[in-house]
Amino acid sequence: MAFYKKLKQLEFDDVKEKDIVEFWGIKYKVLNNSLVSFYGDRNDKIFIVLGILNKYDFCSKCYGYLPPGDHSAPDQFPISKINDFAALTRVVKEIMKLCEK
Repeated sequence: MAFYKKLKQLEFDDVKEKDIVEFWGIKYKVLNNSLVSFYGDRNDKIFIVLGILNKYDFCSKCYGYLPPGDHSAPDQFPISKINDFAALTRVVKEIMKLCEK
């Protein structure tokens, strides 16, 4: 299990299942197809904090495909294909870029 807080840490790595990522003090655990809040609160909290109005469009651009699953779930982090850690890494990196501005 790895802990990622800065974009530079992911320069040569992809996130893996059970890794922890942190954006502006908000921690997430990496699952095999999504990120889940470390604290049990809203899984989409980082999108709200960053002012991203359409989290599915944002993730779609990072994943390279429309996130599968129910898009009406209000607090869900948009899921990726199972075990697509490259896609999850891309979305984590994009969120970190926004946080580091």
